[in-house]
Amino acid sequence: MIIPVTQSEYQKGKQVFDSVSDITFMPVSEQENALANFIVQHQCKACVLGVEHYRNKLYSALPKGGLILRFGVGIDGIDRKQLKEKNLKLVNTPDVLNRSVAEHTMFLIGSLVRHISHGNEQVKNGNWPSTSDITGYELSELTLAIVGFGRIGSIIAKIARQGFQMDLLVCDVADPTEAAHRFGYENEKTMKTDLGILEWHANSGRILSKADIVSVHLPLIPATEGYFNKARFDQVKSGAYFINTSRGKLVDEEALAEALTKGKLAGAALDVFHNEPYKAVVSDLRKCKNLIMTPHVASNTHTANRKMASSVVETLVQWLNGVEELKNLVI
Repeated sequence: MIIPVTQSEYQKGKQVFDSVSDITFMPVSEQENALANFIVQHQCKACVLGVEHYRNKLYSALPKGGLILRFGVGIDGIDRKQLKEKNLKLVNTPDVLNRSVAEHTMFLIGSLVRHISHGNEQVKNGNWPSTSDITGYELSELTLAIVGFGRIGSIIAKIARQGFQMDLLVCDVADPTEAAHRFGYENEKTMKTDLGILEWHANSGRILSKADIVSVHLPLIPATEGYFNKARFDQVKSGAYFINTSRGKLVDEEALAEALTKGKLAGAALDVFHNEPYKAVVSDLRKCKNLIMTPHVASNTHTANRKMASSVVETLVQWLNGVEELKNLVI
């Protein structure tokens, strides 16, 4: 059996994909027409996709009852309506990339508050900046707000608290008692004490003005699209830092550019964008000197890639064996 895998995802999981004996995983262009034509030509019943958006031919190319395996977590690139109309199933690979994303988030925070990118650029350009230009902060001095306290947010909290003695503020719609049980704590008090959580609110407005660093970890749904807009950036503490390693469309990029250029934010770091590869809509974020940009690589580690590929293979084998309750079934 031949299963097409978009080129980038195949390269990430090549070692795992090539080790499977009864299934041939083939790298294919991520372009929808090319992918759809390959599926039809080889009569494929399933395919493995990355972050690209698919809106047309893919859904008619797969047979009814077929399977789409998302190499990653976010499913905003999938057309849910067409998925249901064609009776296709969708699975993803949650959990296995949480640590990688959390670590990348912390590295971005460290780079911002210690001016690492700026210092690197200056030295490579033959300059030796004055100490006052690159004076940073110790993380133990700073308060971190985590907006969206899911699996990734909880790992960041542990690293920030146990590794750097940071105080935390949390915004999440979940009840903290329920969250405590979900993450293995005896009760809410134990969780808050262990993680240094000073406040927990469902309304981000209650914490944004108190945080030195704001890191967003929300799912992208209609209610959260553009969540960080001008009004919310206005609520953020002046001189704070902003991080997004979640989904690009959670942030109004024009509002972020304004907050950076007008000095509302001391700096920001983004791993995700509205358009990927990055393309400016109006303001070009690349011109913001106090902004770090990485090309959607927070989950791109050898460890996470191996685990995502293994999860894809495991779920595909389940499906081929007729298992109804698939692991990580989304739709």
